[in-house]
Amino acid sequence: MQIVGIFMFFTIVIWLRSVEWRVSRRNERWLRERGGEEKDNFRNKAFFFLYHFSIFSILLEILLIKKSVFLISFLPVILFCCLVLLKLWCYMSLGRFWNTKNIQLPHVIVIKKGPYKLIRQPYLFLLTAELFLLPFLFEAYMTAFLFLLVHLVILKVDIPALVKSKLLKKNPI
Repeated sequence: MQIVGIFMFFTIVIWLRSVEWRVSRRNERWLRERGGEEKDNFRNKAFFFLYHFSIFSILLEILLIKKSVFLISFLPVILFCCLVLLKLWCYMSLGRFWNTKNIQLPHVIVIKKGPYKLIRQPYLFLLTAELFLLPFLFEAYMTAFLFLLVHLVILKVDIPALVKSKLLKKNPI
């Protein structure tokens, strides 16, 4: 029964990530049709590898350590669902401008609505929280800390470059 629950949960997580990817690709095409240019490809490749490999790592840790408990507490599940809803808020706030890549349109100002009024990069914050929380659902503590550290190193490089590229925007479209 537990293996079915683990399979179902990871199927949902993979489905959510594939929906994100499809929406991002659709928005990327829309942005590029209007003259959008990608400013930094490092982040997209690094995050893509990191998030997909984290699922593999969680499963590997479950199998190697032979964890017998699945979702021992509803608190991590509730927090995970809240993260998904907050990410949805980010998508809806940016609309067609939301993208996993750093694609910029000339002469478009940075959007400051929804969660973007409160935090400069809420989506990156939520991805960090998700990357840390997801392994905790399965007591995969080594994966949680290892991937959190790698993620923070990537953000240390990425956020200054992202902020610098967005400061050049002038007029709304």
